[in-house]
Amino acid sequence: APLRIIALEQQRFELGSNNTARATFLRGTNGLWQVAAPSAPPALRGKRHGLSGPLWDINPGRCLAAYGTGGSAQETDQLRRMAGAVARLDATWGEPSWPVVADTAVTEQDRQNCNLILVGDARTHRLLRNQTWPFDLDRIGRGQGIRVLGQTYDQPGDVLHFLYPSPIGSNTYVYVVAPARGSGSVVSPETSFETATWSDWFVRRASPDDPERVDRLADGVFDNNWQLQPMPGKSLDVTPMNWE
Repeated sequence: APLRIIALEQQRFELGSNNTARATFLRGTNGLWQVAAPSAPPALRGKRHGLSGPLWDINPGRCLAAYGTGGSAQETDQLRRMAGAVARLDATWGEPSWPVVADTAVTEQDRQNCNLILVGDARTHRLLRNQTWPFDLDRIGRGQGIRVLGQTYDQPGDVLHFLYPSPIGSNTYVYVVAPARGSGSVVSPETSFETATWSDWFVRRASPDDPERVDRLADGVFDNNWQLQPMPGKSLDVTPMNWE
């Protein structure tokens, strides 16, 4: 019979339909790297501050992308396309895209069992309302831009990304993608793949005409208490850019 199980450091991983398996490596308190159990909830694996991008921290778990439907029809369509672009990230590994649904279709079971990728703001996305976040998503929903550590980003292509423990689930994360202007530019899956190696939170600016062109305006990490920090040794002063 074909090999369906592979063992790695006494952990057993079941091979998928494409005969691959993914393992998560963590640095223990003793400073040594070890393999995490494949069945461990993502939040229990530990947050690898500054060592990997936000998407890779939730990638080993079950993920569901949900776009906001509380804005205009045009905003909803663009948020749906943005959610689809993020959901296709896993396809770069030869795996199926993550499911994409409207915010109104997220069930209580989804909240408890999935890492949710929420695309929108407190105005357009019902799951982002009435919660405590490290960034002011209500301000973004009012059209006042993204405010980060004293800087404001409010251009059409500016989008905030951050990973945070889910306030609506148990032992899961939310990965929030919040465009500054209600909806944002859709970037290519290859560009989404690149941004997945960025930090715990970042603001990026995408060209409205070139899905391959993305600039990182600001980025940083969360400390062990999930407090917002800039990237060590980097300035958040940004020179405004004009697309030609």
